[in-house]
Amino acid sequence: MDAHAAQSASPYPNPDLLPPRPSSTSKRSRVHTDFDEPGHGSKRIKSAPEEPALYSENVRKKLAATSRTGQACDRCKERKMKCDPDPIACQPCRSKSLRCYTTDRVSGQSRERGQTDRAEGEMNYLRDRLSQYERRYGPLSGDMPPTPYTAFASPSRERCSTYAISRVDVDTKPGHCADIPSSQYIGWPTPDNSGSIHKGPVEGTKADILDWGIMDSGDFDCDIMCEASQPTKDHFNFSTGSVLRTIHQRQKIPEHHLQLPPKKDALEQADIFLNFMWGFVPVVHKGSFISLIHRLYDIPHTVSLAEKVQVVQMLAIINHQTAIRNHSQASKIQDSYRYMHYALGFYPSLIQDTSLAAMQALSMILVHFRNMPKPGHTWTLAQEMLTRCIDQDYHRDPDKIDLPAEEQSVLPKELRKRVFHVILGICVSTGCRLGRPAPWQFVHWDVPLPLPIKDSELSQDGLQPQRSGQCDFWECIHLAKLLPLYTELHNYVLTVRRSAGDYVKTVAALKTKIDAWRADWDACTQHEDKTKPQIVVAGLLIDTWAAEFLLNLHHPSVCTARTPDILDKNLDICHKASKRLLSNFHTLSKRYKAVDFSWHSTVAYTLGFGLTLHIFRRQTNQITQEQFNAMKNELAGWMSLMAYADLVLRTENRLQRHFRPLVELVQQHIQVLIVNGSHTDRHSALPLITRSHHEASRSGTAIKQESGSNMMADTRRIQEQSTTPNGHGPLQSRSSQRPYSADPHQSSLPGLPPKSYDIYSPSGMQYPNLPTSLAPLLNDPPSSMSPYPARSLQMQDPAMMFSPHLYTDATAEWPLIPNGAPYS
Repeated sequence: MDAHAAQSASPYPNPDLLPPRPSSTSKRSRVHTDFDEPGHGSKRIKSAPEEPALYSENVRKKLAATSRTGQACDRCKERKMKCDPDPIACQPCRSKSLRCYTTDRVSGQSRERGQTDRAEGEMNYLRDRLSQYERRYGPLSGDMPPTPYTAFASPSRERCSTYAISRVDVDTKPGHCADIPSSQYIGWPTPDNSGSIHKGPVEGTKADILDWGIMDSGDFDCDIMCEASQPTKDHFNFSTGSVLRTIHQRQKIPEHHLQLPPKKDALEQADIFLNFMWGFVPVVHKGSFISLIHRLYDIPHTVSLAEKVQVVQMLAIINHQTAIRNHSQASKIQDSYRYMHYALGFYPSLIQDTSLAAMQALSMILVHFRNMPKPGHTWTLAQEMLTRCIDQDYHRDPDKIDLPAEEQSVLPKELRKRVFHVILGICVSTGCRLGRPAPWQFVHWDVPLPLPIKDSELSQDGLQPQRSGQCDFWECIHLAKLLPLYTELHNYVLTVRRSAGDYVKTVAALKTKIDAWRADWDACTQHEDKTKPQIVVAGLLIDTWAAEFLLNLHHPSVCTARTPDILDKNLDICHKASKRLLSNFHTLSKRYKAVDFSWHSTVAYTLGFGLTLHIFRRQTNQITQEQFNAMKNELAGWMSLMAYADLVLRTENRLQRHFRPLVELVQQHIQVLIVNGSHTDRHSALPLITRSHHEASRSGTAIKQESGSNMMADTRRIQEQSTTPNGHGPLQSRSSQRPYSADPHQSSLPGLPPKSYDIYSPSGMQYPNLPTSLAPLLNDPPSSMSPYPARSLQMQDPAMMFSPHLYTDATAEWPLIPNGAPYS
């Protein structure tokens, strides 16, 4: 580098380019200072390279070598007092408890001593926090102005264009009427100038359980959804490949293989469907549907193809529910396969049919797919059926459009509304849980909600003039009201990461809405019989959906406000919502056996269990023995829920195997915090907790390995204690004072070996036919727990035995938990 380039790069002006100084005959004598020491002559400084850091270093050395104060504070200078170089405040100001200010001689600005150091420390801290935030959530949204400090600006944030800024500005305004598009044309929004897309705590069957990563509740070999080993061979089940082959006419159930049940059995199954499932999916008219079954068996030539598919698909749904909930009738799953694939064989004809009966049949097929243990083909079918509905103007108000002559009466108009809302509900709920882009726009639809009436008050002749004010399908109407909240949660919280202020406002607004939605259920059902099982079950499910909504809304993984008060508030709300999930599950299972064991509900329970473990693991304050027992009891309740889910879904106990070491780890952590005379010493318990954490973080394969000898010993002890055909011991009373055990269930399962999750029942138990959802079919659990025929060795793990008697016998002992805080 030449001299000219070096001078240009220097921050100081070139003395050769400065104007000449005026000459003077009298020279001003040089003022000597304390800095004039040997070795600090002008020749040494002139010969030094033009580096500002070197000048600063020399000045610092001079200041360190002298005892004089470099610059007195303003108060000492004005009062002509002796000042000292204390970096925080000089002694005269400190003695008077005054803030010590110094005015800069160049800029003329007054600053308190130490202010620069403090500001620099704050900036370094904020930059570090910003980098941590961007590593976890990505670059900040485009609504923030670019930082002037280019050295610390994120490259991705520098590339944000006006499109990204306008997009985030629009997203922060929930009211669609206030949206104003940007006037700048940018063509296609490439990834460099579009906002980041994020995911919420739930993605399909995967749930974020915080301390232990992602838990996939659908990561098991599902018998009813397994793919065929030979794709060219006929294979009838609920797998995606089997469904697609039937839809595309590559395999088919022949007419002579349909084998409809006797008329009496069909009417009984229709009665179950219409009384306990129809309220959520009222796609058919009760009276008309019963008449349809009579016509199908008595005068079949008067029944159209679409109407026949409705009846066949109803049989498929009921047989499927019977098989998964009642192990003694597991063979009925084959009947469900046959009926569903018979209906799917006419899918091409139904999707082209413009009649209302065809859309009713398609919606019945979609209802069946919604109840699968895995997502499967549900999303694709829901999207295709929603598109078909829109093509036929089901999203429009039937009173404002031209309809065929056969659909101009009140009954078909109301059925059009119901069919559209059922298909839309499954489409939105499935898409939001899967994290799919939301193609629906409520602003473009004007279809109203169905009339809240009893189905007996509606017929082919129209509405009855005098109506009761009651409704048979409040559940469907209320679920339709939840869909806009689901989309706002998806669009404003789960898929975006807003600034802290916008996040707090958005969460507060959505929480107000979900609270109002939950309260609206009580207002709508005020004229209903609150003791009616259908209303009780629906109310518990409504409360469960609201609690699940709160878990996603307040989950720590989507929180951008990192202040401790907001984090603690979110966790408190999540814990109350988790307890509502568990409490509702207990009531639905034990009293009504009406839990929705699909992948929709299982992932919600997994999310709630993970949050409960996270909250208990964060516990740092000392607790009493009673509080510890309550926490242990709550964890035992969650393990019972997972055991029942393993039993119904036939997961080979995967959920229990995943959560069992985590529960033990958390309980050991909580036990250290107990304050009583016999509490465990903290220092002695730390190695145990560390070792348990290491075991909990092992792979799933390692966790599954157990000692064969221990398992055989446990089996022998269980058989010796058994007095019932199930191998369960007699009912024993639970002691109120019980020493702590590392096993999370030992306090509620007396007389069983460690790590056994078996729930016993007394001998000679009677199972009454409770007036509950699916009770006539599902309240007779047998002594033999036979799985589906394809997996005969599935329930043979003695360390994971679990009995469904827990939820059918009122006297069976269950690790009860408090009902939790009121919803408000």
